[in-house]
Amino acid sequence: MDVVGVAGTSAVASDKEFSMRETDAAAIRASLADGEAFFRVAERHFEEISRYLRRRVSREIADELAADVFTTAFARRTSYDLGRDSALPWLYGIASNMLRNRLRHELRELEMLARVAVDPLAQSADPLDLSRARSHIRASLEMRVEAEEAFRG
Repeated sequence: MDVVGVAGTSAVASDKEFSMRETDAAAIRASLADGEAFFRVAERHFEEISRYLRRRVSREIADELAADVFTTAFARRTSYDLGRDSALPWLYGIASNMLRNRLRHELRELEMLARVAVDPLAQSADPLDLSRARSHIRASLEMRVEAEEAFRG
């Protein structure tokens, strides 16, 4: 219900206008009781986080990571410092960490492929070559998994 004020202007803001004035901290606080309130933070910052990621990786990977950023932020919203009005620095931090982890993972995969001397983009006409390469990669992956499990104890 809008209240008409002086010169016919509305004294009550629309939901969209309110959400633009509302701080991220207020939206996150509200999301602790009603998870859907977190959408206001996502709507406000998704494009900016997505652009940040697109400057660093392909659009497809950036879109995937951007969605993961907000999923992670939602899951961790109880740890957000409600004394900070803007969640943007927090979201950039989550995005940077996810990007770094993704790049590390890809680097490890490329290093492993280099060790087994298999070009993942090469296509062989000989199905036996591909079969040998796959089994070699599988064996290398299994050794890597076993080594990581042994390291973790």
